[in-house]
Amino acid sequence: MNCLKKNSMSKFFEIIDSEIRKAIPDNCKMISSDKLFGEVPYKIRCAFNSSIIDGKSKLIHVLALNSDFPLDEQIEDKIVNLRNQIISKDCILLVIYEQEDSEYSDLSAFVNESLRIDNPNFFSLSCFKDKGYKTSIDGDHLEELNKVIHDLWSGKLIFFGPKTGLQNVNLELMKDKCLNCNKNIKTVTGIVFPDQYLDKWDNENWLYFNQLVPLSALDSKHRQVIVNFVNKLRLNDNTITPVVDRFNETTKAKYLSAACPYCNSLRGDFHVSDFRMHYLDDFSSRVNKDLQYYSFELQVDNELIETLSAGNELSPHTFNIEWERVQVPVQG
Repeated sequence: MNCLKKNSMSKFFEIIDSEIRKAIPDNCKMISSDKLFGEVPYKIRCAFNSSIIDGKSKLIHVLALNSDFPLDEQIEDKIVNLRNQIISKDCILLVIYEQEDSEYSDLSAFVNESLRIDNPNFFSLSCFKDKGYKTSIDGDHLEELNKVIHDLWSGKLIFFGPKTGLQNVNLELMKDKCLNCNKNIKTVTGIVFPDQYLDKWDNENWLYFNQLVPLSALDSKHRQVIVNFVNKLRLNDNTITPVVDRFNETTKAKYLSAACPYCNSLRGDFHVSDFRMHYLDDFSSRVNKDLQYYSFELQVDNELIETLSAGNELSPHTFNIEWERVQVPVQG
């Protein structure tokens, strides 16, 4: 490594260390990485405990990656494994990576496409070298890095999005007509993750995160729960489409799909997406029951959240998974 690159790397890490020290109180102890993981080549700078929020504190690990960080497949896999190890212990991984300018780099591509996950224990920040190492949590407004780290430490910066584990999700039904037999039906389209829990869903007081997860995107772990819940709803309304496993000859795999309750015609994803577009301009579709929602419990895993995070509907009904600031009482 030449001296110029070495000096640039050292400067970046010195800035990170300085910004962390500005962000946390003097009595907050910084733990060196070798006491946590031994010798690792991924530039874990340190860890420190967050403030006590809701009766508990979390260990925040800081992973710093400079713009010249030598990425290869083996190193990338090790960093992802390190992320999984930290998150599995219910600790926070804060990734701070250097960008020379606003251009997308190999490093930013790795962080955002391979390392980043929508999880309350993962948070990443890019620091722009040409902007005095300032950062942004919304992609628009630049601010000092130490301010963002402080807000993460204090609990003011909060993750808004679904978490893993058993939770309520909403099954969506869509007012529809079978193209084969011309009967009026209610098509099961998929599931949405609401941003709150209500007794009634025919109103505009709630949003769902990112997008509808269509039936075909649900894997075998979730299919039977969906089938059982739909069968329960159909006991009181036989116009609701049953959901059944279909077989795709191309992929040689099963997938879940809605079928017309009268003629058994397939109600596929393309049909559902096309018709749903008419109902997503405003919230009247909920009030007049063109779209209906029923809440049920589902064991949510990382794979399902990744599927949810893979797309966004541009409509008034949705709210993006993101980190936001809130006002919270800080204890200690």
